[in-house]
Amino acid sequence: MPSEEWLYDLLKELGCFNSENRRIVEACKVVKLHLTKNLITKHPVITYIDSLSNRTYKRMKANIIESNETNRTLSIATPKRDRKVKNTNGDRQFILYDKSQQLKDKAGFEYVILKAPLNETEKRLIPLKYYSEQTGYLRISKLNIARLELQYANSSKIKKLSQFITCKEDTGLQLCTLLDLLEEANLYFKLEQFYTEELREYIFFNVPQNEPQPATRWNGLFAELINNADIKSLIALYSECTTERLNNKGNFMTAVKEAQKTTSDDLYAELYNKLGIAEAVAVPA
Repeated sequence: MPSEEWLYDLLKELGCFNSENRRIVEACKVVKLHLTKNLITKHPVITYIDSLSNRTYKRMKANIIESNETNRTLSIATPKRDRKVKNTNGDRQFILYDKSQQLKDKAGFEYVILKAPLNETEKRLIPLKYYSEQTGYLRISKLNIARLELQYANSSKIKKLSQFITCKEDTGLQLCTLLDLLEEANLYFKLEQFYTEELREYIFFNVPQNEPQPATRWNGLFAELINNADIKSLIALYSECTTERLNNKGNFMTAVKEAQKTTSDDLYAELYNKLGIAEAVAVPA
């Protein structure tokens, strides 16, 4: 993503901040908006997609979209209200997918050259062999990069962002409002605040447990197994197990589900913390 300074210089060169163009800018309204963030995750992105798809959401429904053999997308969206519209999604949608896999599939990208160096926090998340600070080389094909997007396709939803920025009962989001924030070097900060709070309200509204429940020896074993195997594989494994020790530990499927829940909670907590949900500022309704 370009820096605020770079974006400001570009739009200034295009005349967006000239006084003679102010009336034109004020007449422009934002009708669609995508707010995005990339996260480097500990595990393959697909595990987070599967985990979040099994959760329940407020006035929104989760669906898995199979993009191709190598990638899939999680969509959590409000139901559409206009039956004439072909798109099955409503006016607010959250999507999650593997960004590095998408770049590889669509453009054949194995690496990128960064315009700006990674900060110290980002460098701690990446093995040194995949990044060169001198050249800006970053081998993205070896990283788990989760793309999290909030998409708005209705003026009533975008109106909420306008109210958050201006603290007024606005009728819609004007382009000049965003340009004014950019001129003040405050655009990215405001959008970040709104994005994080929207995720907290609609997607990550449950606070993770500070101290996870301790797993039993057997649940710990199952949790380790299911990181590399699906339920069917585990059932097949169980059918081959005849030791009295294992069979006396209770229902096999119950143990698997408990282990899955522990793993799912850990994945949820990782995203919750990396997105900074706990520090989110309340957005006026």
